[in-house]
Amino acid sequence: MTEYTLDNKSQRIPLQLDQDELVKLDELGARLSTTRNQTIRLLIQREISVPRIAIPEPRTGEVFRVAQGAYGETTEIRMKNGRVLHFYVAPYRNRCCILLLDPEMTESVGYPNYDELYGDSDVLDAILDLRETKYDWDDPRYRNICKSLNIDPDEKRPQFVKEFERIARGLSNRQARFSYISPHWELLLDLVDLLRSDIQPTLQMLNRAKERFDTLSAKERPDVYNQAFIAAESRKLPSEHRLTTDIIFLPSWTDCYWNKRVGLWECKECDDDGWTSGHNHDLHGVAALPSGKLNDVQAVIVQKLKKQGVIFLNAGEVQDYLNNEGAYWAWKNLTIRKVFEGHHGARKPTTSEKMKWRMRKPETPLYDRWLGRQERAA
Repeated sequence: MTEYTLDNKSQRIPLQLDQDELVKLDELGARLSTTRNQTIRLLIQREISVPRIAIPEPRTGEVFRVAQGAYGETTEIRMKNGRVLHFYVAPYRNRCCILLLDPEMTESVGYPNYDELYGDSDVLDAILDLRETKYDWDDPRYRNICKSLNIDPDEKRPQFVKEFERIARGLSNRQARFSYISPHWELLLDLVDLLRSDIQPTLQMLNRAKERFDTLSAKERPDVYNQAFIAAESRKLPSEHRLTTDIIFLPSWTDCYWNKRVGLWECKECDDDGWTSGHNHDLHGVAALPSGKLNDVQAVIVQKLKKQGVIFLNAGEVQDYLNNEGAYWAWKNLTIRKVFEGHHGARKPTTSEKMKWRMRKPETPLYDRWLGRQERAA
């Protein structure tokens, strides 16, 4: 509890502020070069002279009609001279944004000369004052304007996944500290959108946020950013377009061989990971694991193919396989033998090996493993 005295003749008034509000009060005082008491006094005097929070109720007889404007549903504000203006609550991403347009104007997208609109009505003056300042969804000025116009101030407000609401609030509070030209601004827009439940965030949005995050110095990366990335990555985010990777299938007991381009997000019937089993049901046998660290797309595709029986070999195992079991399957599969003659580096068998293999199949451990899985699954 903090007490302030507004002047020598007044009594002390207890005023309770939380830490964030106290910091903002001190920041304002620093800009005005005033003490806390003087800052509060100036705020009260300003509100009395030019009301911004306690906006007067609309004059009796003022009626605001809902109409269909150029940018969707709008509220009409009729001026004394008969001129009609359109008021919109038109959020930019997660940010609260209002528009006041003249539907008769087309060359300037409907933006009137705002200075000449002052003095026509209380609510119009309040709108003009608000648009010149910073505001958000909880700003009393914004909410009072909506009340005056019979608009739900929260109708277009962003909604968040319940378990991520605390992180979203932290991001929104941090966003208020930066200007529109700050490198943090667009990053914060993406991070907040990634936690929303009223829109469908995408993998591209997440990747874009990661790229922007990487441009910041280590000192500019607060914990709330990392928390947002962890939260976003825990969601099953779809892709805006098809994502693919090439999988090299090696000669095996199946007719699946050579390079196969495997994709995610190919149709609306895919699962939460973007996998469409009906498009890839024919992929079986043995494949080479993509080299290096698997990216997100490769990791999902490898996982899905393993579930349907594909056996993956790393770089060190591939050559050993092609020299032994793979060489047998390449020889046995006439299509591969005639067309590719040593498919993917499979060793060409000697004449004596061919004679033996015609009589008896050599050891095929991978095939035996696959066959055992099939029998257990049955």
